[in-house]
Amino acid sequence: VGYSGALLDRKLNLESNFFYMDIKDIPTNFNKSMVFFPSFLLTISWDNRNRAIARGVESTLSYKVRENGSVYINHTYERITDRLGAKEVTRGTPKYKLNVGGQAKLGSFSAALNAGHKDAYYALSNERGQSINVPAYWRLDARLAYAPVETLEFFLAGRNLASSRHKEFADALEVPRIFYGGMTFDFGG
Repeated sequence: VGYSGALLDRKLNLESNFFYMDIKDIPTNFNKSMVFFPSFLLTISWDNRNRAIARGVESTLSYKVRENGSVYINHTYERITDRLGAKEVTRGTPKYKLNVGGQAKLGSFSAALNAGHKDAYYALSNERGQSINVPAYWRLDARLAYAPVETLEFFLAGRNLASSRHKEFADALEVPRIFYGGMTFDFGG
């Protein structure tokens, strides 16, 4: 169920969506048998025993500032429950996500900025059998560009500017601070 609307001569846009998802037959491992004598033997099996419900809301508000700029904010809240209480299901998605940003164009120059927050969550790597609790973090991304002609643009950008690196994956990989630049050329079409 959702709402989408525009106000103030279509300068202010609002969109909000409420969702409810029932996910059935989630694969789950369980101990099938265990014996200690004459030697230890544990038999593990898999079955579609789990069921989860995800519910939440996603909202976006954007405002067009003059002709060449805009600002926005979007927020997501999601709550997941399941029959077995498996934390890889119930905590595998951040409860809250928030993005705030904007973009502006002044003549041949343009700039964009985005600040994003992600709540803490549990990350599990099925391939490597590793898991971590990922702490909440902020991310800041920026982009500056110069277009001397309509079909050519030079740009500089940075991602993850708020910290030198943060954990995001269960296999101990971290997202580093990245700076990059480039050029785009439109051949027409």
